[in-house]
Amino acid sequence: MHIELPVTLVRADDGMVLRATATDVSPGGFRMRCDRGTAQTLNPTARRRVPEDLSRLYATFTLPTAHGGQHVTVTCQLIHFRILPDTGEGVFGIRFLEPEADTYSRLYRFLEEAMLPA
Repeated sequence: MHIELPVTLVRADDGMVLRATATDVSPGGFRMRCDRGTAQTLNPTARRRVPEDLSRLYATFTLPTAHGGQHVTVTCQLIHFRILPDTGEGVFGIRFLEPEADTYSRLYRFLEEAMLPA
């Protein structure tokens, strides 16, 4: 499902805090985009496959729901990465790693509410 959701990413290896935007959400992860500087920091090799030692992240975001914002923090992994040649933006996917049952229920609730007719 398409969305524009601000996400704070923290690299597990060094604690560096980065900002990106989730553009597509599913229960298993996000498709995201970020500016050129964040892209270079997240993936300094600029390869489609991010080195494993740089791929683990913590993602924090707030899902807007009818019951108020649902704050979520989940461990995730970069699974693919591309830099757009025309803008230099990074486009990448993250997969949620072993989210707690509560995280899944929040994501499903958000997705269900988002698909209801307005």
